[in-house]
Amino acid sequence: MIRSRKISCFWDIRNIKIEHVFCTLMTRMDACFYVLMRNVIFIHSNVTDAVSQMLPSGQIKTFKKVLSAGRGKIPDYRTGTKAVFHYETLRPLVDVNEEGFPDSRDSYESIDNTRKPYPDGYGKPLELVFGKKFQLPVFERCLQTMLVDEISQFDIAACELYSYPSVSQKLRDISKDTMHQDTQSHHHTHCAAARMEYEVLNELIKNPQPLRFIFHLLVVLQPEDYEPDSWQLEPDEKLASVAKLKESGNEDLQKASFESACF
Repeated sequence: MIRSRKISCFWDIRNIKIEHVFCTLMTRMDACFYVLMRNVIFIHSNVTDAVSQMLPSGQIKTFKKVLSAGRGKIPDYRTGTKAVFHYETLRPLVDVNEEGFPDSRDSYESIDNTRKPYPDGYGKPLELVFGKKFQLPVFERCLQTMLVDEISQFDIAACELYSYPSVSQKLRDISKDTMHQDTQSHHHTHCAAARMEYEVLNELIKNPQPLRFIFHLLVVLQPEDYEPDSWQLEPDEKLASVAKLKESGNEDLQKASFESACF
């Protein structure tokens, strides 16, 4: 537990839970609020540059700035909880180790955006299921600090992002497989763009660097609120699912619903 020196409240560092009322308060005070994954600090905007210097130095690994407050309370994130969100990845065009994260958007290159289709991104909101060994654990930790409808900025150290290039490439490949290609020239244009985008990812593999992520949390679903995909099921759950499907198929056959029985 750590006590904020700016406002009279306590913060639970173990779970990093932030009540909506504080986010609203901070927005009205026109200040920047950062959640450090190892510390929680309330920071006025005039010291942002000083804090940004702490990330490359290794003193902290991630810090957060709330751009738009969400609603309600922090959801209960547990095994099986599904978070649906958009993210954009911004690569600093300056040496963060020397200058810190710049404030101006013009000082960044957007290298990944789920709102854009292949080759620029996933093309739809990403669905992350907690407790299923997602290859970017830092994404789970960031989402656990967020309210639904919240938009936040996370500056993340390179040591937390070694698997990011491979995850991004896999998501783009999924988008590529599902994208309708209208013409051959359209195909060539996308291939050329894809080579450039993948070069950025390859460069991050060779030379990891701190990145800025913009997260927009859209929906949080608990395990009982949605039908899990087969890959999410444990072995015993898969067996139970097969038995349930068999029973359902037999019922459809008895009703002569042959199409339903097949699917």
